[in-house]
Amino acid sequence: MIQIDIIVPTLNENKLIETCIKSILNFTIPDDVSTKLIFVDGGSKDGTINKIKKFQQDGKNIFLISNPNRPKVPAPTPLNLEPRP
Repeated sequence: MIQIDIIVPTLNENKLIETCIKSILNFTIPDDVSTKLIFVDGGSKDGTINKIKKFQQDGKNIFLISNPNRPKVPAPTPLNLEPRP
């Protein structure tokens, strides 16, 4: 089986996050492909995290990484994600 991880950075995306999640979940994925939807939040204070958590409760492959100590300017965030063979 093929594994695809979709990583979405977020910061105060309350108005758009639900549409984003639904759009990704409604995408047609072949039967031999497994997906994970990973949100990396940079310290949202507008309810973004609560909306992501709501979708997590539905039992989908949705994960949340909270990174409130992100730098003030855009920069890559080292998360030590391991590549899969």
